[in-house]
Amino acid sequence: RLLECMRGEFPVLAATIGEELFHQFVVGYLNAAPPRSYTLGHLGANFTAYLRQTSPRDAGEISPWAAFIIELAELEWVFNEVFDGPGAEQEPKLTPEQLAEIPPAQWPLAKLIVVPCLRLLQFSHPVSRYFGEKRQRDDTTIHDPEPSYVAISRRDYIVRRFELTQTQFALLTRIIAGDSVGDAIAHAASVYPGDIDALAADLRLWFRQWSAEQYFLRADLP
Repeated sequence: RLLECMRGEFPVLAATIGEELFHQFVVGYLNAAPPRSYTLGHLGANFTAYLRQTSPRDAGEISPWAAFIIELAELEWVFNEVFDGPGAEQEPKLTPEQLAEIPPAQWPLAKLIVVPCLRLLQFSHPVSRYFGEKRQRDDTTIHDPEPSYVAISRRDYIVRRFELTQTQFALLTRIIAGDSVGDAIAHAASVYPGDIDALAADLRLWFRQWSAEQYFLRADLP
């Protein structure tokens, strides 16, 4: 039963590494960290940490394949956490129209309050792309290492992934941390590859997209 539960929590990982190796990983994990919770919903909470701790290393470095597997497990677990965790389906959210009504003079000082189910992840491999492809067809190949950034949230009880650029990731990270919009934009501008006019145009598009995805509960204005 425990193996079936873990396979249900990490189906893409199991399909990627094969049933035999997945079984070995799970048995090792359960021996190292026997379940103590009253519910099996928390069974895989430390699986990613276990894989990271037990991965063989060459000169102190985890191999690219092992790093990919660990990141894939992390993505799947966060996906599960967002699915089972608190959401904001019953609360009003900040709409694109409401966002556009914020006075320009107050916009830099505004603080955007995000929904509790919004999570940001940073990887060294494009695991979100692979995750989506593997769920569609089994013959998907593992991608080469490449920095990737992902937002995961839940809207209308459906978990959704949104691949981010480095600039978007930097911006949302600071917003979640409680920075004002102006401070968050200033931080994100330091990693933006284009000029200020291009950034301004992108910012309008990004905030409109994120509010349409219901990332924000409200804007606190000074």
